[in-house]
Amino acid sequence: MTTLSIILPTYNRGFSIEFFLKSLLRQSYNNWELIVVDDASQDNTPQIALKYANNDQRINLYRLKNHKGLPAARNAGVGISRGELIFFGEDDITFNDENTLKILVDTYLELRKSYKVGAVGPRLEDSGYKWLNDVVKIGPITGWIYHNFGYDTEKVVEVPILHACSVISKEVFRNVGGYDEQSYVGTHAKEEVDFYYRIRSGGYKLFFQPKSVTWHNHINCGGCETNNLLKVYYYEYRNSMLFFLRFYGFLQLFKVFLHPVLRMIFPKKVL
Repeated sequence: MTTLSIILPTYNRGFSIEFFLKSLLRQSYNNWELIVVDDASQDNTPQIALKYANNDQRINLYRLKNHKGLPAARNAGVGISRGELIFFGEDDITFNDENTLKILVDTYLELRKSYKVGAVGPRLEDSGYKWLNDVVKIGPITGWIYHNFGYDTEKVVEVPILHACSVISKEVFRNVGGYDEQSYVGTHAKEEVDFYYRIRSGGYKLFFQPKSVTWHNHINCGGCETNNLLKVYYYEYRNSMLFFLRFYGFLQLFKVFLHPVLRMIFPKKVL
């Protein structure tokens, strides 16, 4: 069996990380290692992770000396991983049933017999625009990305982007340079989209597997979250400007500036 390295970046989420760990231990696919990358937490996160690591040799705790943010934590985890395949977990998700990982890994291995596969992502319930009857839509006017990763397509489909909690080969990860640690700051909005755009630019395909299901708990404290809405909006648009400038150029920035106004006028239109 192919060894899967699960990278779990976490920051001040001792109250939620245990739910992820318990759901992982119930998985039918068991040829994995877990690397918990503690991003210099100030709560009991490392103690919770160490408790599980002491009881299961597949679980490892790696602590960063200084808080560096989600992209750096993911890169650090991959750097010490041993698996051929990588799965990025998050400290506010859980696996819905015991076969979530098995379905995902099996799908990846089957697809790469016929395609140049970049990554395969599971269904992520309770995420995105609920009114969107598709997994991903990119607005033809603004280029804004809308997603509903909870949408059940009933079969595997190719998509233009994925969420972070997906299976990817370590080789592909290294080929595209991993996550950008410097550009996307604050809440790190758009760092995942940037990552997947670079994967697709390398000629790789991205796939969505709806039969593999995870649950996103949307915790509003710890992690990359902030309760300050002004900061949320600032980082969302600051990082979005950088993303569109990098991949589309200056003209697209004007359209992006119009996006919040158009969203108020057409709340359920892909613009």
